[in-house]
Amino acid sequence: MSAAARALRYLEVVLAAARLQITGMRGSPFPILLGVVQPAAYLVITMHGRALTPEAATTDMLGTAMMTLWGSTIWSAGGILRRERAQGTMPQLIRSWCDARVVLFGKCLGAVAVSGTAISVTTTVMMLALGTPVHVDRPLLFVALAVLAALSTVGLAMLLGSLFILTRAAVRISEALMYPVVLAGGLLIPLTLMPSWLRWPSWFISLHWAQVLTSECALGRSVQPGQVAALAALGVLYAAAGVAVFGRAVDLGRRRGTLEFF
Repeated sequence: MSAAARALRYLEVVLAAARLQITGMRGSPFPILLGVVQPAAYLVITMHGRALTPEAATTDMLGTAMMTLWGSTIWSAGGILRRERAQGTMPQLIRSWCDARVVLFGKCLGAVAVSGTAISVTTTVMMLALGTPVHVDRPLLFVALAVLAALSTVGLAMLLGSLFILTRAAVRISEALMYPVVLAGGLLIPLTLMPSWLRWPSWFISLHWAQVLTSECALGRSVQPGQVAALAALGVLYAAAGVAVFGRAVDLGRRRGTLEFF
């Protein structure tokens, strides 16, 4: 099989896995809770009854979007491999003709697409309902940056999903990670209000750069190429780490004969 034919076959697998994940999420309450209820509640709490400048409203809206996208990534995409294991399909996934990591990428893509779409629609509707519509000066660039942010989040989802199958305490780890990342990334509280020695972790959080870039673009300010590169590089780094961790988990499962329940 030629390289082009193999790439096309893998693309078909990615799209099929994404469709399967989207279909599987239809009957779950998590997309509604995390993609609709949670961002709506945050926006009502932070904006209702306040006279906000367009800059503050834009920053708050995008911070809420990134914060809830992070929560959705932990609970939806982060649990993909745990569900494969619980349903007994992990061994078949690993032994299939296609690399299991390609399937994982497709499922993470589907999960992020569902969460991102729900969050985008909810935040837009809520901003209109609260009387604080946000005007985006450069919509095409804004959409491109939002897509880049989503792809970076797919890499993050792969890393979380691969890490969480290594431990039975995955749910507890998810709970422990939720708000520290929100705070460290400046998604809830602006980094300018935090001590300087607490700001550096944000450099390694892709959603921080996603919020900064989309906010700057929406407000008509110049977008720094270095920040775009940081967002893209972190997504690639997350995905590479997820691939390595997944490979390690599979290797351990094969050595111990625990592929059915590792």
